[in-house]
Amino acid sequence: MEKEDFVDTIHREVKVQCSKPKEAKEGQRRTPQYFIQIPKEVVLELGIEKGDKVIIDVPLKNKSQYSIKFSKKIK
Repeated sequence: MEKEDFVDTIHREVKVQCSKPKEAKEGQRRTPQYFIQIPKEVVLELGIEKGDKVIIDVPLKNKSQYSIKFSKKIK
């Protein structure tokens, strides 16, 4: 196999999903939760496991400079 035959980038697009908030009891606020599902290929390649953390950093003055990182849990 030549070097060009190997995959060196995984590109997947996922849609943001939203949960419906349950009915609020008097005096409670309910807001929807937004989430994405991480594609299986990404999870396997990065070795992500249950309990690992996702770190999202969004500078409020320059939102286009956001970053998303994965942090392994301490075993």
